[in-house]
Amino acid sequence: LFRNMAACSSTKKITYYFDCISPYTAFAWFVLQRYKTKWATQGVKIEYKPIFLGAVMHATKNVSPAMAIPQKAGFVAGDIKRNCSLFRVGLLPMPSNFFSEVAKKIIVVQRVIASAILHGLPQGRVDKIISNFTYAVHLDKSLRNEDNELKLEKSTIASCLTAAGLSPEETQKLMGSISTPEVKNALKGNTKEALKRGAFGSPSFWIEGGAEPHAKPFLVFGSDRFEQIAHLLGVEWSGVNPIKSNL
Repeated sequence: LFRNMAACSSTKKITYYFDCISPYTAFAWFVLQRYKTKWATQGVKIEYKPIFLGAVMHATKNVSPAMAIPQKAGFVAGDIKRNCSLFRVGLLPMPSNFFSEVAKKIIVVQRVIASAILHGLPQGRVDKIISNFTYAVHLDKSLRNEDNELKLEKSTIASCLTAAGLSPEETQKLMGSISTPEVKNALKGNTKEALKRGAFGSPSFWIEGGAEPHAKPFLVFGSDRFEQIAHLLGVEWSGVNPIKSNL
């Protein structure tokens, strides 16, 4: 447990660029949920900005580890299993239709989140929506078939919204908004902003208010940089699972 007492800017902010499709983003999301209240009392504002990872990968010519180096793909599979133990989050294996289907359909999920934020849903509901989508993509065995395929149907997406406390009318309105230029442009805008700030994957964090000599805003990538973020923002850090929760 530590809290860095180095002098920091009075304005501390984390802008979180994310796509629910990434398993490392799932790890990062649960850590943020475990710390958001504590960090808020220590002056940190967290802003969520959904992005479309496919567009980021294309723009940066980045390649998934599973498609790049065979040795790296094997390492990542083991790394995710070890992180499941560390983060106490029981992620399922990547869906067998990840590249052929899920990576394309996830844009609907990201647009729904963008729409929820755009239309001013309370932060608590937005958090629940993101948590439910994260659970559906990475933890819910009932959504996988015997071939480990994940079917992200609109009915599944709507169920995640209902479980977050939205009424049938609110769910219908949010689902109906995802094809509008306003919502599409919101997701595109977030993605372009992330790219402009140097993002090349998800999760990415834009950090403002760090201690000198890191007061200038900077980009952080990955679910394994929280200790660095906490250190530079001068906030409490007790590990990725401070209360030994079992999400």
